[in-house]
Amino acid sequence: MRTTAPDHGLKIFTTCPTTLLAQPGDCIRPLKEMARASEEAGCEGILVFTDNAQLDPWLVSQIIIEATERISPLVAIQPVYMHPYSVAKMITSLAFLHGRRLYLNMVAGDSRTI
Repeated sequence: MRTTAPDHGLKIFTTCPTTLLAQPGDCIRPLKEMARASEEAGCEGILVFTDNAQLDPWLVSQIIIEATERISPLVAIQPVYMHPYSVAKMITSLAFLHGRRLYLNMVAGDSRTI
């Protein structure tokens, strides 16, 4: 049963599981489950972490989009590590292919804490 939070102008976001210690093949199921549970709880989006120890946030966002009907990835990006054109191209490509909104979390500083 899908639950929709009342619209008071406040958007609730959750975070996806870390992939820091994930083993190959063991992280896709938990990512999909968390995304579905967040959507059922009425969340607007789900934060996808970025740092050099995590999986690529754009690929993780693709998994989240494919596993859900409406939740939007909130992709943490570090402008020092990814050119703005590349970010814009990823956003427009995912939005066009899936008809889904994406949010950005612009990380300034050390991305190991995000």
